[in-house]
Amino acid sequence: MSGTCHCGHALDYGFDALGCLGCGQACCPKCSYAPEAAVYCATCTAAFFGLSVPGGLSLGPVVG
Repeated sequence: MSGTCHCGHALDYGFDALGCLGCGQACCPKCSYAPEAAVYCATCTAAFFGLSVPGGLSLGPVVG
């Protein structure tokens, strides 16, 4: 599989194409947060944790 996530990260493998459990938005390991196998996009992560980040939120890679 190849392609690009909406954040610009290259999707080289099928398992890189994740989906947010909060809103269903497609996301990748670069723009998602995955606590204990649940995947959330940056927007839902900010909402769940009460974060307010001007200009958007960029999360680091998923560590598993």
